[in-house]
Formats: sequence, structure tokens, C-alpha cells
Amino acid sequence: MRILIWSHAGCHTGFATVTDNLARRFAAMGADCHVLAINYQGDPWPAPYKLYPASKYEKTDVHGLGRLRELHDRLKPDVFFIVNDLGDAEAGKNALGGSFLIPTVLYAPIDGIRLPKSWQRAMQSATKTVLMSRFGERVVREEFGIEAGAIWHGVEHDLVFPVSAGHPIRTVNQGHETLIMNKSDAKRFLNLQDRFVILAANRNASRKNYYDTVRVFAEFHRRHPDALLYIFAVRVDEGGDLQELLEKYDLKPDSVILDSRGDTFIGVPKQYLTLLYNAADVKLSTSTGEGFGLTDAEAVACGVPVVAQDCSATTEVVGPAGLLAPIERHITNYNLVDYALPDLGKIDEALETLYHDDALRNRLGQLGMVHAKQFDWDVAAERFFHIFREVSS
Repeated sequence: MRILIWSHAGCHTGFATVTDNLARRFAAMGADCHVLAINYQGDPWPAPYKLYPASKYEKTDVHGLGRLRELHDRLKPDVFFIVNDLGDAEAGKNALGGSFLIPTVLYAPIDGIRLPKSWQRAMQSATKTVLMSRFGERVVREEFGIEAGAIWHGVEHDLVFPVSAGHPIRTVNQGHETLIMNKSDAKRFLNLQDRFVILAANRNASRKNYYDTVRVFAEFHRRHPDALLYIFAVRVDEGGDLQELLEKYDLKPDSVILDSRGDTFIGVPKQYLTLLYNAADVKLSTSTGEGFGLTDAEAVACGVPVVAQDCSATTEVVGPAGLLAPIERHITNYNLVDYALPDLGKIDEALETLYHDDALRNRLGQLGMVHAKQFDWDVAAERFFHIFREVSS
């Protein structure tokens, strides 16, 4: 079976993580995988699939719309697999002349409500649509009358895990090996001893709403000077300049660490992210909507309780592993989807509760590690491969 995948790849975005984990497994199942790769710059990317830069011929064509027909004609795939937003899928359909040319499977996030009608048209044109969450499955049923299944993402459990004496992180510096076997070790390695560490690890994009993350932390920190916000995100990105945001609330380096190492193209070793998760007491997100939420899933897999908003896929991904605040109101975003703004008072209350209750943090962490076992890339790949066989037969 030859599969043409259209998604981010050869980079370090969330979509690219999905693409890489699925395509590697499709290849192991015997598929010949080719990826029209958004955000791929052409550098070596060792993988059992072939990458084609989306913007090779036209730098402004960042999604590769101009290459879709070329690759259909050249590769003659059996299945077209789109891992992307439904708005981009509709644009791709139009670039192909108004309809998909071969059996087409969409794997798409739904991160809000009151969806644009163009998303409905994309779903109706595809052979099969699969959503990334049960939330998405419910929204398209209620708003479009379309029955679409849901397949969760996985977590790379061999790389993202709760450290222990039996499963430590090993680091080597100038020939000296350090074993990180518990949260205290992780904090010590990062020089975060005696701090209540709140980790915010999302891309710096407007939807991730770092504005409210910083706003609520500034108030929390006034009451608890030992609290530290550890932001793992690029300083300047679609969400603006995070350093200026911190200065707006008079937050100094002794209260917030802005860790901007890596970016969309460079990334960081997964071991480093695992270290951050294990050093955190709480993961905080004020995201206005998630199609899935990989960093939430990874934190849960590491036994870290999550404070976030009770909306979109966040509800099911965090599951029993956190404290979720209610929606305060909805806003319409640039893509004409209604996203949710969190009740910051309830976010603050959740942080306050977890700050004082070690036993609750531990209990939520234990529940989360069990819950996260459901996030399995092998299961996801097998389910998709079954769908590909069905639609291409």
C-alpha cells in the first residue's frame, strides 16, 4: 500500500509528532509512505518514509497546496492521509480541483465549537474522517450531523515516563554520570530546589493563552514567593513576546524561568522534556482549546497533576489526573471557531489546593499514570491501517 500523507513533518510541531509516530508504524506494517511535509526545511531527517518540502517551489506556499496534484500524479498513492486542520483540508480539496482524487482519510483536531461550514464541506468530501478526541466526535455530530470516529494520539512511553530507581534518567556531563530517580533529583539537577514548580509547556501561540497563564501566576506568586513558573516555549512566536508579557506583570527571573531552547525546526531531545515534567509539581495550561493536547498527555504520563480548563479535548486527556476549571465565556478566534476562556479564579483555587495538598498531588499523579496507558501509538496506527485497507479496497 502506498500512502501519501499531508501534514507537518521533519520538524518538531505537534502535528509532526503525530505524523512521525504513525508513519514509522505504517512503514513497519509494510506501507510505502510519502509525506508532503509542512515546515520541513530539507535537512536530514532519518525515517522510514520519504519527505517532500511543502514550500520547495514557492516559499509563500507554506502548506504545499501547489504540490498536491504533482505528488498525486507522480506517486499514484492508494490512500491520501491528511493530518491537519479541517480548514486546511478544505483548501487542499480546492487546490485539487474541488474534490479529493483518491480515497482520502482526514485525521483532524476539533478544539472549539460553532465550527465553520467549510469544515463540514471538507468532511463530506473525504472518504473517512477521524477526529482526535471524543469531544470532536461529539461536536461534529451535534453541529454537522456527521458520525465520525475518534482515535487518540499516543505518548512515547519509552521516552516520556515517571522516573524511579528502576527507571532513571541518565545524564553524562564531562564524563560524570548522574542518575535522576525522583522529583527531588530532577529539581536539584535543574537548580530548582525548595521551589513549588509550575510548568507551562505549550507552543507560544495565541490559542495557548500564555496571557492568562502569566496573569494567574502573578497573583498566585504574590501569596507564595516560593512558587516558580517554568515556561518552556519560544520567547517570540505567534503569541507575541513572552519576555514583554512577564515584564508587564513585573515578574522577575527569580520567579519565572523562560526556557526558549529549541524551536519548531530544532526541537529538543525528548529526554529534556521528560526531565522538566518530572521536576514539576503541577502542569498549568490556560489554553482556549485543544484538539488533543500532547504536552498534557505527556505530563499525565509522568505522574504530574494538571490544572487546566474543562473544555475541548483537555477534559478527556487530563481525565482523573488534574483539577479542571470551568469555562467563563467563549470568544471567536481568527479561524472563526469559538474558543473558551477559563475562569481564572477557579484556576487560582486549583493551584492553591494543589500547593497545600501533597497527598492530593500524589494521588492525581498515580491516577494519571494509569490513565495515560490508553495513549498508545501502536493502537492508533493499527486502527488507521485497518481504515486504509477498507477505503482502498
